[in-house]
Amino acid sequence: MKRLLLALLLLTATTPLLVDTLAAADTLAKSGSTVGNLLYDFEDGTDGFNGKTSVSPLGATHGKSALKLDATGSTGWNQDLALLTNNADWTDAVEFIADVYLPAGTKAAADYVQFIPVFSGPANSWYMPAKIDLHDGANPIRFRLDGEQILTPTKLYLVVNSGKAMPGPIYVDNIRMHLPAKPGRLTVSVVDKAGRPVVGAIVAASKLALTTDASGRAEIDLPGDDYPAEVLGAGITSTEFTASVPSGSSQAITVVAPRLRPPPARPVHVWVEAEKPGHPFDAAKVYGQNKAMWSGLDPFTSDVELKKLRDARVQLVRIPGGEYGNRWD
Repeated sequence: MKRLLLALLLLTATTPLLVDTLAAADTLAKSGSTVGNLLYDFEDGTDGFNGKTSVSPLGATHGKSALKLDATGSTGWNQDLALLTNNADWTDAVEFIADVYLPAGTKAAADYVQFIPVFSGPANSWYMPAKIDLHDGANPIRFRLDGEQILTPTKLYLVVNSGKAMPGPIYVDNIRMHLPAKPGRLTVSVVDKAGRPVVGAIVAASKLALTTDASGRAEIDLPGDDYPAEVLGAGITSTEFTASVPSGSSQAITVVAPRLRPPPARPVHVWVEAEKPGHPFDAAKVYGQNKAMWSGLDPFTSDVELKKLRDARVQLVRIPGGEYGNRWD
């Protein structure tokens, strides 16, 4: 009877931990990246990774299994935990993607933990594109690499680097390569609040800066992806948006850029005193600056620059594309 009671007490004490672990595993299984081409999901074993490897449900983000790297007691650089010698062709790859899970308390015990994929092959005997600092829990990893430095590698190491002894394993799943998307086209129509086309607006995305045509349209030609973009120009409110360029196809979107209210008109009085001698035009210097408002006031308020204006007997009334001047009336 006492043994039965003790067993029940132990089951009661460990059940919340078991439930929490299973719940965490279930949450991870729903959080894996779907970007790029899946290479290794460890559903049928270690997928060729040798070393201190096995499979485990903990840390799985794609399917029900993850690669377990037994790093228990490992200190510093350790490239012997996981090694793959039968590799895919990475020549055209632009990104490495994976999900790494670090059990609770690991970082505190080890001081720091880094995950470092290293490729060795015909193009580069030791190509280390990134060092990723890990935290406890799920670590979605995604970094850029140069496929020309990898080609088809002879070895892929999953290196673990730590400051102190590791208290236990780490888990890796859902290893993917991201290939460049096919070129696509996004047609952006810029209109004001009334639906009228905005002509001459600048549409900026990635490294492109395009000007809208007579219909208020600009065409963005880039590899399929999401790019931060902005519409800006004279007389309109700068408007940020996401330029989602489709891979291998085209689509169109409309961006509303409200027009700025023009300043109220004021009468201007001009006096021409012909009896006073003037300055020949070819002897005068015209000093100007075409600079955006967000570039700051320094070029237009420094004593050196203002002295140049006074010496040239020129007053800076307005700067094209901005609203700075030393004379308003």
